[in-house]
Amino acid sequence: MPPRKINTLKRWKTFLNAAEKEVRLLKQFSDLRRQFNLIVNQSPVAASHSPFWTFAHNAFAFDLVLRVCKLTERQSRNRQGAVNKKKEVYSLQALLEEILEKPEYLSRGHYLGGIDPCTFEEYLRIHPSRRSPPDPSTFNRLNTEFDKIAGKGADHISKKSIELDVAELERVTKRLKAYRNKHLAHIAVKKGKFRTPKYSEISVARRSIDKLMQKYFLLIYCSLPPNTTSRADEISDLFVEPWIASKTDRDRILEKIKLERAKAKKKTSPL
Repeated sequence: MPPRKINTLKRWKTFLNAAEKEVRLLKQFSDLRRQFNLIVNQSPVAASHSPFWTFAHNAFAFDLVLRVCKLTERQSRNRQGAVNKKKEVYSLQALLEEILEKPEYLSRGHYLGGIDPCTFEEYLRIHPSRRSPPDPSTFNRLNTEFDKIAGKGADHISKKSIELDVAELERVTKRLKAYRNKHLAHIAVKKGKFRTPKYSEISVARRSIDKLMQKYFLLIYCSLPPNTTSRADEISDLFVEPWIASKTDRDRILEKIKLERAKAKKKTSPL
């Protein structure tokens, strides 16, 4: 394999690994938000509107929106089209843009074992340890898998396919990025008609990102991304059990809060 191709694939793996960590956190915090929302809906205390519950809901929404936007950040380039190294970012969007320039690197030969072109005899001769032992059925299965991803009989993934993936990613994240730019990252003078995104819109974006991550993880690593189990279920323990069980402790804390409020009021008083 040419050194340039080796270095490019290594770079793409770095992009993919960084994005995979962000996707894992996105999934974990989405699960936490779902659990939190379930608890709030079941609680008569939480059902009453207060700054705390508003803050908690907004904190989840803002975090999820920002994480989706981080994954869809475009690569900064100079006038010649080269990547601006001082502003370089790792994101799924930046990865797809780079693959668009060299789609032939994600070839059938790469998927089958790193030989291009690859016949079954070559596959037997140079066979990666992760697909051992080699046999015709495995070879046929891998060919079928690649057909499903890149198209039947295709030598490599097409530019058209990558362009459609980029367009889909931009479509499902357009409102989230607009909201980030107008409300979270800046206090825009002209905010535009961008309402707060719904959680359903965040979920749609997350599912599209998951789908693309699996596709390109498979094309680059020739395997699916690691299946990590979220530990979000532990959040229920924080709310099912009383936070302050002792009445004495509750009274003591309430008294302390009253004193703190009185001090704060005295500091802000103009007299």
